[in-house]
Amino acid sequence: MISSNKVIEIQNLTRKFGDRVILNDLNFTVHEGEFVAILGASGSGKSTLLNILGLLDNKFNGSYDLLGERIRPHVDYTPKRASSIGFIFQLYYLMPKLSITDNILLPHLYLGKEEKSVVEKKLAGLIARLSLGHIIDQPCEVLSGGEKQRVAIARALVHNPSILICDEPTGNLDEHNGDNIITVLKEEQQSGKTIIVVTHSLKVAKYADKVFLLEKGGLTCVEPMK
Repeated sequence: MISSNKVIEIQNLTRKFGDRVILNDLNFTVHEGEFVAILGASGSGKSTLLNILGLLDNKFNGSYDLLGERIRPHVDYTPKRASSIGFIFQLYYLMPKLSITDNILLPHLYLGKEEKSVVEKKLAGLIARLSLGHIIDQPCEVLSGGEKQRVAIARALVHNPSILICDEPTGNLDEHNGDNIITVLKEEQQSGKTIIVVTHSLKVAKYADKVFLLEKGGLTCVEPMK
């Protein structure tokens, strides 16, 4: 359910690399429990915007409030990113030689606040939900694309973040596996999480409550594609 609480609010945000303007005077608000899609061609600035939203880049002008906190330039937000945001990428970014279990539990290297029994219960729940039990001891390098993406989703969810940021999460998958990923994202939204997806896929965008188009450094809200 979408609430009136703002989890992300960007005002007059500009990001330059040297003299080149990548993002120009963006205004962008996301509410708790909302599913937002951002469409844009290659080179439109989508990755730059995701890096800012995900606290990987804070060298911008303008203002960015995340979960009620003003994000400041040149501050290390690693703990906040690790606890509040889950990332799902098109290229998975798994450790190929590690097992599924070890890949899923990587976020706990940064957090490590929960007791082992709690972590094991979460892990077991995710493995069952995402149908990974039959391959749980396999190294990730031998998995199919759909299996790798399910492991990446489990890794993003294991610390129960309030926001999921997804970069082309279905881009490398066939239609069946892509539909499964969309189903998981919608389930996470229904559980109260905020979902932000950058995508080229109009099929993914049609599930969003709000759709933005990023082009020529500007961000425009367009009609939802229902």
